[in-house]
Amino acid sequence: MNLKENENIILQIIRYTPSIFIFLLTIITTYYLTTYYKNEFLMTKTNIIQNYIDEEKNEIRISVESLDIYIDEKINSSLINLKKSLQTKIDNAYIMINSIYNKNYLYKSKANIIQQIKNTLRDIRFDEGKGYFYIFNLDGTNVLHPINPENENRNLLYDKDIKSIIKKLKDNNQKFIEYYFFKPDLPSKKFKKFAFVKKFEPYNWIIGTGKYLDNFNTEIKNEILSYLKYSNYKNNTNLFIFNTKGEILANNDKSLIGGNIYSNNNFNKIIPIFNKFKDSKDNSIFIEYKRAYKTKNIKKIMYLKKNQKYNWIIASEFNLDNANKTVDKRKVILEKQYSEYRKMVFYWSIAIFIILLSISIYISNILKKIFLNYRKKVKIDFEKQQLLKKENEKKQKLLYQQSKMAAMGEMIGNIAHQWRQPLSVILTASTGIKMQKELSTLPDKELFSMLDTINNSVHYLSQTIEDFRTFFNPKVNNPKSCSTHDIFERTFKLIDIQFSSKNIKIIKNIQDIRIVSFENELIQVLINILNNSRDALVEKETDEKLIFIDCYKKDDFLFIEIKDNAEGINEEIMDRVFEPYFTTKHQSQGTGIGLYMSMEIVQKLLNGKIKVKNENYTYNNQPSRGAKFIIEINTIGE
Repeated sequence: MNLKENENIILQIIRYTPSIFIFLLTIITTYYLTTYYKNEFLMTKTNIIQNYIDEEKNEIRISVESLDIYIDEKINSSLINLKKSLQTKIDNAYIMINSIYNKNYLYKSKANIIQQIKNTLRDIRFDEGKGYFYIFNLDGTNVLHPINPENENRNLLYDKDIKSIIKKLKDNNQKFIEYYFFKPDLPSKKFKKFAFVKKFEPYNWIIGTGKYLDNFNTEIKNEILSYLKYSNYKNNTNLFIFNTKGEILANNDKSLIGGNIYSNNNFNKIIPIFNKFKDSKDNSIFIEYKRAYKTKNIKKIMYLKKNQKYNWIIASEFNLDNANKTVDKRKVILEKQYSEYRKMVFYWSIAIFIILLSISIYISNILKKIFLNYRKKVKIDFEKQQLLKKENEKKQKLLYQQSKMAAMGEMIGNIAHQWRQPLSVILTASTGIKMQKELSTLPDKELFSMLDTINNSVHYLSQTIEDFRTFFNPKVNNPKSCSTHDIFERTFKLIDIQFSSKNIKIIKNIQDIRIVSFENELIQVLINILNNSRDALVEKETDEKLIFIDCYKKDDFLFIEIKDNAEGINEEIMDRVFEPYFTTKHQSQGTGIGLYMSMEIVQKLLNGKIKVKNENYTYNNQPSRGAKFIIEINTIGE
């Protein structure tokens, strides 16, 4: 399958896949929603009875707890109103007493003023005739008591409640207090009373009035029970209030009010539970029981809650027999809702499918255009990359050729140096033979000796040419088995004359290791690094020019380390030494491609790594510093 066919397949996928996906998604979504709602419908239908019971239980619980809250709020608000009422009455009485005193204390005797005050307050009644004012002296003497006038002018400190009132008012001008006192109609028993008292400073009096708390609570209870009658009618809520004796204090069925569950056969089933609950520590409870109604027993659920303040039990109930009718109605409504939901899901699915299909077609056309433009761009980019790759290959070949030419230039200089001496020997020998022959003074022995000298020199010249020819021969550019000893010997033959002429000493520590590699390329790398060290040493003009070569094997790697004592490479340019055309020499002295080509050869041909760093070391007890090149080659075989 060619590229054109692949592209057509991709275009077909772009055109039809979104539509197919949306179609399948719509079917799956519709099926899921329908199935999910159907399961919910069946579950709701199954749980509808329990849901109804839970709803009804929650409703009667809220009704009972709302009434309990109302009772607590009613008690608190009534107590606040009682306090306001008592304080207002005492403040008014105080104003009257103070007015009588201020008008008469300069003209009348104290006894006359007191009598006038007593006459004014004695007949004042409130709270349906049960309320009155009384006055005590701080020494315990009763000044005024309209209900018990026989106690007036008597000291009542023997009564601990009177004594307590006086004690509380010694450090306060007015105060709300609770104490016990006799009722007029029950003089033999004290009842708790809530009062407000205020001090009248001119006569050291305590003016007070109060209300018996049992009367106060009875009034509140009557108000609550009256409210409950209205609440039952208004909200159609069947609320009960029982006391601990089982008396029914309130219910919307008026015939039950005043009755007792212990004497009513309709409540026989509830009595054991009622007794257990009122004696328990539980504050509320749900109970299920049957109560007789007309000719049948009705199954009911009742919620009971204790009201701690009045020791009441508040309750509400509902009929379980009404559940079936309500459930049937809810099932009909639920089935109708389910049918409407299915229709709605179907219509919406069609509408959404049409909308999404239109969007997908539009997006597919856009993607098609994008793909075609991208294909065109990729083709152009691919052609550019291929062209760039060819250009890079040409540049790489050019760099390699330049590196070879640079090396060749170095070699030609080496050849010139190495040929100078043997050529001089040949010239001297041939000139001597000629002169002695002309003078007829050339013996045969000396002739043969000079000819041997010429022959040896010619042989040396031929060997030198062979060494350089081997190095530049492209036919030997294949990996082969070789030893590190031979590689370095060939390297030194090619460069020895240049280094010895510049008094550069090479200190060798070379292990003889067999490897399979590109011998000529490795020699070229070594020559480039050694030439780099040579140039640095010549430039620094140190007294002793040294190059150290270490060659060893560690694990599966061959390590070649070459360092000099030319003080190292500037740290600012250390990262750039392997860049092409980067050189610190003058343009006439360097091309900047030697180290770059060395890195390329090591990494791409020799399967290795090359790096450089500056190193401080000691040699012959002298501190030295120089650049250290490290070549690490993965050995193929020995």
